[in-house]
Amino acid sequence: MRAFSFVVLLGLHQIHSNNFPLHSPFKHTAKEIIGKRIKLLREEKQLTQQALADLLNVDRQYIWKLEAGKKDLTLDYLDKIIFKLNCKQEDFLNTNF
Repeated sequence: MRAFSFVVLLGLHQIHSNNFPLHSPFKHTAKEIIGKRIKLLREEKQLTQQALADLLNVDRQYIWKLEAGKKDLTLDYLDKIIFKLNCKQEDFLNTNF
């Protein structure tokens, strides 16, 4: 009961089931944006979802879920995807440092 009270005091009760704020200023979640970027680069490399899945030793459905923004991934795993897509992190993030 104390944990719930603490959460309500912090205002976290306004976060719904997928842990995204109800009144987000963003149009898309970070997962959706990263997923779209993975898909774009995969298609630029003329790879199918199955081909990328084979490179990563995962199921094709996992790739589909990533690209659809329906699956969480760690930054370490994102690095692995970027490497398998033969891409630089800067290019993936579309930034210049």
